[in-house]
Amino acid sequence: MIASKLFEPLRLPNGVVIPNRIATAAMEENLANEHHAPREALTRLYRGWAEGGAGLLITGNVMVDRHALTGPAGVVLEDDRNLRNFRVWADACRSRGAQAWMQINHPGRQRLASMGRQGGRPGRVVGWQLRKPGDAGADPRWQQPGSRGLFSGIRGEDRKNRRHAAN
Repeated sequence: MIASKLFEPLRLPNGVVIPNRIATAAMEENLANEHHAPREALTRLYRGWAEGGAGLLITGNVMVDRHALTGPAGVVLEDDRNLRNFRVWADACRSRGAQAWMQINHPGRQRLASMGRQGGRPGRVVGWQLRKPGDAGADPRWQQPGSRGLFSGIRGEDRKNRRHAAN
C-alpha cells in the first residue's frame, strides 16, 4: 500500500513546518463580539478544527480598520485593546500543533452598502512607508479623522505614487 503524503509534515522554503497537509481555507465567519474582537464561538470553531487534526488554520478576514468592514460581526485588529481575545483565539488554533496564519484584510471599496460609511480604497503599496499619525513626515492628507487604524498615516515616497493613489 502506498503511504499518503496527506499526513506527512510539509517543510516550507522559509523553514516553517506544517504538521500535515490538511488546511482550512480562508473565509469570513462574522463571529466577532460587539467590540469586533474574536468571541468564544470563533475560538470554539478553530479549536474544533485544531482538535480534528488540521495542520494549517488560515483565519477568516481580520480587518485593519473598524470603519472598513465587509460584514456586521467582522473581526478587527487595529490596536492592542483586544489582544487578550486574539491570544485566546491563537492558542486555540495552535493547541494541537497546527500553524495559525491570519488573513489580514482591508476591503477598500468592496463593502456592503448596508455597512454605512462609503468605503475608501487603499493606496498603491509599492514605494510607500507606513507611518503612525503624528510621526515626523506623516502626510496629514492620508490620516482619517478619529482613526486609530494601523494604516492611518501613509505617506507616498514620490509625487507620482501619491497622485496615482489619490485618483
